[in-house]
Amino acid sequence: AVSNTMFSSRVDMKGAVEILITLAIALIAAYILGFRPSLSYLDKIITKEFIGLVQKSTIFLLAPIAIDIVILSVVKLIRKRR
Repeated sequence: AVSNTMFSSRVDMKGAVEILITLAIALIAAYILGFRPSLSYLDKIITKEFIGLVQKSTIFLLAPIAIDIVILSVVKLIRKRR
């Protein structure tokens, strides 16, 4: 069970390796058997408007990321001095 914290514990991640290996084997087997889904629908989804939206959202997320980096740097400097 995943805990209520933001970080997963070792117990939470215990079965992750097995799941990833099983998923990789299934995907490789599907590829070898010739299952190759068509990706032509992506031309309809990824439009100029969508790209503009992604670019704007990237710019808006830059401020919180910069603030987090500054806070982490300050905390690291303070902890180093102690």
